[in-house]
Amino acid sequence: MNPLADISLDALLEQTDAVAAAIAAGDWESATELEIERRSLLQRYLERESSRHGDLEHLRAALTELHARGNQFVGEVHHHRNRIVREAYTVKRGRDAVKEYDPSR
Repeated sequence: MNPLADISLDALLEQTDAVAAAIAAGDWESATELEIERRSLLQRYLERESSRHGDLEHLRAALTELHARGNQFVGEVHHHRNRIVREAYTVKRGRDAVKEYDPSR
């Protein structure tokens, strides 16, 4: 059996949704592992689809959908990163304030 035959756009989108769910949950380790797997699936999907002659519109539509979802990931990750940076800055300001009022700390 051809190992590329079982890779479908639906499987790629499901994997993409799994990455999105891990990001939303703040589970960065799982998100990373799922994204590595998703990229492997995508590479195999593209290898299979590019070898087919004809349905280029289907491939374009699939890539457009995956690209849009990828851009959504980037936005969500940047949002989480910015939140963490703000929280870290708040903690630092608090520590700096404590040092000002209590130099022994």
